[in-house]
Amino acid sequence: RFNGTSWTGMSSGTTMYLYDVWGTSASNVFAVGDYGTVLHYDGATWTTMASGTSVQLLGVWGSSPSDVFAVGSGIVLHYDGTRWSTANPTGAATHDVWGTSASDVYAASDGGTMHYDGSAWSTMPSSPSGRGVWGASAFDVYSVRYGENVYRYDGATWTTTNTGVTRDLRAVWGAPATDVYIASNDPSAYAYYVLRGVRCATITVSNTM
Repeated sequence: RFNGTSWTGMSSGTTMYLYDVWGTSASNVFAVGDYGTVLHYDGATWTTMASGTSVQLLGVWGSSPSDVFAVGSGIVLHYDGTRWSTANPTGAATHDVWGTSASDVYAASDGGTMHYDGSAWSTMPSSPSGRGVWGASAFDVYSVRYGENVYRYDGATWTTTNTGVTRDLRAVWGAPATDVYIASNDPSAYAYYVLRGVRCATITVSNTM
């Protein structure tokens, strides 16, 4: 946990690997991981929630405390503030989820980018498969996957930007203004990188680790 100055470890109460975390406040945080693990933090302790599945969960995002999505190995789950239920059995491995509202949610999967309009999930036409998804708005959505390309959705079509580096792109996030950051690694060299670019422009390497 980061207190504004430094990180400290927390006891999660589970021995399962955890892959993603999201919350609305310091007293309402969700984490997901192996074997259907879903944890909730109430500001004091982490507790295990009944997810109703045993598959690996890789991503979590919500529009409110009572509208939360978790995605994983061929599944999308939804939390309504009371319980988790299956929202969409995707069939394809789904790695990440993000949205602008309860009726505009995107999920990055091996079968393409899926979209939820508030009533049903569907695979977007001509959309890329992905490992990570994030956006600044419904007209500025980014998806990344293994390889060197970044994909951008402008509200109508997907376009491709080449990063100029051959690396596995795994996660994407942006600052409120113009910056976008991509977490990447080079498996052959056991090296890890952060790519930084300007939205709607060329993505360039600014920081390596």
